[in-house]
Amino acid sequence: MSRIAKISILVISVAIPVGIGVFIASQKEPTPESSEQAPPETPAPPVEVAEIDPAPVPEPPPKPTVAPERPKPAPAPIPPKPSPKVDVLERYEVISLIGADGRNIEAQILDIVDGEVTIRRADSRIFEVPSGRFDSATRALLRQWENAYAHLVSPDQKEFLSRTEDRDRLSQAPGFIDRYKLSDLPAGPQAEGIDAAVKWRIVDNMSDEFEGTELDSEKWQAEPKGNGWNWIGRPPGLFTTDTIKVDDGKMKITVRELDEPTTIRNHEFLYEGAIVRSHHAGQPGWFFECKMKANATEMSSTFWLMTKGATIKKLELDVQECVGTVSELAEQWAKDWDQIFHSNMIHRENKHNPEKLQLQNSVPTETKNHERYYIYGVWWKSTSEALFYLDGKHVYTINPKIEWDVPAYLQMAIETYDWNPVPPEGNMIERGNEEERTTSYEWIRVWESVTEES
Repeated sequence: MSRIAKISILVISVAIPVGIGVFIASQKEPTPESSEQAPPETPAPPVEVAEIDPAPVPEPPPKPTVAPERPKPAPAPIPPKPSPKVDVLERYEVISLIGADGRNIEAQILDIVDGEVTIRRADSRIFEVPSGRFDSATRALLRQWENAYAHLVSPDQKEFLSRTEDRDRLSQAPGFIDRYKLSDLPAGPQAEGIDAAVKWRIVDNMSDEFEGTELDSEKWQAEPKGNGWNWIGRPPGLFTTDTIKVDDGKMKITVRELDEPTTIRNHEFLYEGAIVRSHHAGQPGWFFECKMKANATEMSSTFWLMTKGATIKKLELDVQECVGTVSELAEQWAKDWDQIFHSNMIHRENKHNPEKLQLQNSVPTETKNHERYYIYGVWWKSTSEALFYLDGKHVYTINPKIEWDVPAYLQMAIETYDWNPVPPEGNMIERGNEEERTTSYEWIRVWESVTEES
């Protein structure tokens, strides 16, 4: 029997994770919004753990043909040495491991060798993480696990966990897990020039590395309407959920023509895009950033914040707003909007504010926005100052003329603009391939500044 055939799968029903730390984590909507309802909490999926069958017990030798000597009394059995006890966790319990940068990883510990911790997350992915990348409390927990359980990991199990090159053979085993390294998460936003005394912690419920296969419904809302939101898109671009997928470590929104023209509220819609919104609101003092590659069509690629509900101040903070292709029908001022980092701070009109107040700034990007990924960021530093960053470099600051003090929700909208009309024939939405029609978000990260005591 081959070593791979010896692999069996032990399914463990995961108890409620024992955490060592939990983190608490342009022109849009025409109508007021109501308060948001948080989605229900869903249980963690069962986790499978690869085990190796023990070596077979050898059969006793055949009886000799001659009379044996009188057998000696068998020695008294030696009681097994009890394993060290640990009160904090079981061997394969899913627990909260906290990174030195504040990132929370729900995972099992599989092995610890020379400071390298092999973990398996609840989504079945296996990683190796140096113990130094965890915070001090988690490192103490790792030492307890190592003292209690590391000696129980058999040589065959260690060999299985160490193999990375024999994917074809491993994939034939039930419960095969693709193995790769955990990507390093920085200790703070990708922004130069910030005072080193400012310490950062990831806001988990507004951040996403998009490592799964579905959009995390506890963090993001894909439905255009609901939870106090009512904007379905600017004609002729309709927001739908069919354009959204999570694949290859990215959130991808792929625009296309509608199968049939659709009329809603006396408006005709011909194309479909999408809007993804956060369930949780950001605050002054926080840093918001994403790594995004724009689509190459006449539709937009965006990353911004909006207040929610019938607040006295209806505030919009556009971090990045661009299009993939400037239409032949576009307004003259928009001729460079396919190669731009453009930001707004807008006090929207409502009954409390009869006149819109808009402040904006922009710089050109090195390439067309759809040609590569850029990192777009804003530090909502205070109620009177917002600093904007392109690929980590501070490029401009906007100082609003009112206090920017209302919590706001992330928005990623792929829409049509009336100032960059989609040509009726020969447009990129019709003739572009899937990659050209896709806006791709590799990650979204939100950071809050913390003191050493917090």
